[in-house]
Amino acid sequence: MACAKDKAMEVKPEDCVEIISYSESIEPLIQQSCATNLGPGTGCHDNWIFEYENVRNSVQSGAFGNVIETSYMPTIPNNFNIEPLTNKEIETFLCWIKQGALNN
Repeated sequence: MACAKDKAMEVKPEDCVEIISYSESIEPLIQQSCATNLGPGTGCHDNWIFEYENVRNSVQSGAFGNVIETSYMPTIPNNFNIEPLTNKEIETFLCWIKQGALNN
């Protein structure tokens, strides 16, 4: 069962002054918080998460932001030694989404 916060973290426009880079900030966080390299059937650890277009589609549907805001991703506890996202990491994801989820 996932560990979810009682209230989603609120990120205000003034919190997002720095432009977030997909390649420098988001992709490494996805690797750190989702990648187990265990293959299909392991939730967010599936290969779809490694392609920007798939991540962008998930952002556009609202699913990606939802799993970040509710702390559903990464699932805690897990058997992969993946740590929960810090508030700063959550803010980075949410700012990137607010900035248009660019492939930059």
